Amino acid sequence: MSRALSRGTPPESGAAWLEGFLNQSGMVLLHDDVLFRLLDDWVRSLTADHFTAILPLVRRAFALLASAERRQLGERARQHGGAAAGTSGSADAGDGTDLAWDPERARLMIPVLRQIFGLPS
Repeated sequence: MSRALSRGTPPESGAAWLEGFLNQSGMVLLHDDVLFRLLDDWVRSLTADHFTAILPLVRRAFALLASAERRQLGERARQHGGAAAGTSGSADAGDGTDLAWDPERARLMIPVLRQIFGLPS
């Protein structure tokens, strides 16, 4: 999984691989912390342009999951994101620059994530 979602792999290929890996079931992401974090790290490492390009592919992959799984994954993402939001400091953008945590910018993603996971707005 880490090779398919590495920086050397085009994001579109990673998103297509993710759809095949999940194969209409998100249970592996609900029960395996390492895989969940790896996927989360991959999404966080994407540039805005790459994220926009893969969003339809990722949305389709998650749309094929049972609604209960999408809801549980959304809750898990919220909890995981909440832990990150509670920390101070900066994150590495991958290009040698540091990005400070910006809660206002992070809040802009909530409607998109709700749509991906099929949660009410």
